[in-house]
Amino acid sequence: MTCYVSLVVVRTLTSHRSNCTSVDFHPFGEFFASGSLDTNLKIWDIRKKGCIHTYKGHTRGVNAIRFTPDGRWVVSGGEDNTVKVRIDFLNHDINRVRFPNMVINRVRFPNMVIYH
Repeated sequence: MTCYVSLVVVRTLTSHRSNCTSVDFHPFGEFFASGSLDTNLKIWDIRKKGCIHTYKGHTRGVNAIRFTPDGRWVVSGGEDNTVKVRIDFLNHDINRVRFPNMVINRVRFPNMVIYH
């Protein structure tokens, strides 16, 4: 038996200047992040229905975004061979790792428990 799901667009949010290539939802569901070929990572507030922060810093497109399981950090990887770690929606990197000759297409965390 074939099952089809009908999807309806309920809202379109615009702010990127190029194609959006990656999206990840914050673990508590209040925010989501989007990455784009425009080199920016944006944080969106679902309740306010708009962009609340734009991270600049990648020199080429952002291919991968992931919030850490505790929601404190957002990690991005891109075509500039760089993985960037940002904390608490501040506009600076807390860590940057460059991988020569390697485009970053995926960011993943193993199953882990975060202790506070």
